[in-house]
Amino acid sequence: MKNIITYRQGDILLVRINKIPDGCKPMKKRNGSLVLSEGEQTNHFHEVVDESAIGWLKGDEMYIDIAKKAKKPNLFHPDHNNPYDNKIPQILDKGKYQVIRQVEYRRQELKRVID
Repeated sequence: MKNIITYRQGDILLVRINKIPDGCKPMKKRNGSLVLSEGEQTNHFHEVVDESAIGWLKGDEMYIDIAKKAKKPNLFHPDHNNPYDNKIPQILDKGKYQVIRQVEYRRQELKRVID
């Protein structure tokens, strides 16, 4: 069985993949960062802080590519890091990832979790 590399930060799951799917369009950056999710309740956001990281969109699907030549990129969110100083981000390995947002099950619908 092959090991699957994943990272979780709150309602965001990153799953390592071999290739970015065909037909994706590049994401726009905000102040040099890739914003993966923005909190509807808190206005906090999950972001990859690395100018050489590339984001891709295909419909509702999101992917990121952490370039081989990049410095270690960081995954940051104010609520999911060091509770004492809120400044220590997670370190992501270089590679390609699918970004998956957690959903909430209700009998009539699947609803994205509100951060």
